[in-house]
Amino acid sequence: MNDWKSLPSLRGCRIEGKDAIAFCQSQLTGDVPAWPAERWQVTAWCSPKGRVRIIMVAARHENHVEIIIPEAQWSVLSEMQRFTIGRDVRFGPACQVSGCQDSNAQSGTLRQDPSRALRLEDTEATAGSVPETDWLTRWQRADLCLPLPWLDERSSDRFLPQALGLEENEGLSYRKGCYPGQEIVARVHYLGTPPQQLLAVRAELSQGAWPASVSPDSVEIEASDADSTPIHCLSALVDEGRWMGLVVAPRVIEAGQRVVVRAGSEALVAEMARPETLCYHHPQTGS
Repeated sequence: MNDWKSLPSLRGCRIEGKDAIAFCQSQLTGDVPAWPAERWQVTAWCSPKGRVRIIMVAARHENHVEIIIPEAQWSVLSEMQRFTIGRDVRFGPACQVSGCQDSNAQSGTLRQDPSRALRLEDTEATAGSVPETDWLTRWQRADLCLPLPWLDERSSDRFLPQALGLEENEGLSYRKGCYPGQEIVARVHYLGTPPQQLLAVRAELSQGAWPASVSPDSVEIEASDADSTPIHCLSALVDEGRWMGLVVAPRVIEAGQRVVVRAGSEALVAEMARPETLCYHHPQTGS
């Protein structure tokens, strides 16, 4: 039996109507009809300039598409709805979201992490139970490993999809037709190199004091031999005596490189890494 827990930082909805799948194909970076049915896939909605406005997970069903985004970005979704004019497309009401770890579900699992499942809750009565702190930390760490680089108002509309790891987790297709920003995204892919990349950062907390709760927007990360492009922290957590997170870094930064992470008056020496090395029991985690 699967143990479902509520994920209060997320909200979801159903995109319905006979044009729902075609509409999502015309708006999202992923190749929606090619996705396995009823499996959650990381994808994105971009601005006309090719910058990612929303990172989401979406699941294609026979006659509709379900999407899940951060609650903090729910208002941005209304801008996507403007493109439904002239189409048989309806955005359903906001739903709570529940998640399950160590899932044995046959559908509703994450495509890149089938041990986890997600579902939309139509009523309070069916919502998952309140998650324990350890359970939620484990879920959020799995998001870092996937990687699933959730955005908020400070990181929305800033980065190309390549800089958010969407090539690696199949959230970006170069074979499909147009979507907002597609021409710019494709030009970078075929004619250049993305100036930024998604990496992980991790530090041992045994080095000294560190604030108990540090929001990503209060963190500064410095690399002495990097160019002037800053390193942006998207999300972070503390687990097993380590501080770890996802960052958008200049292409010149490499996994294994040392950086300094500052939060107020405190500082840590940290190491850049590939996101998958943050996973539990990965050879490079030491856990």
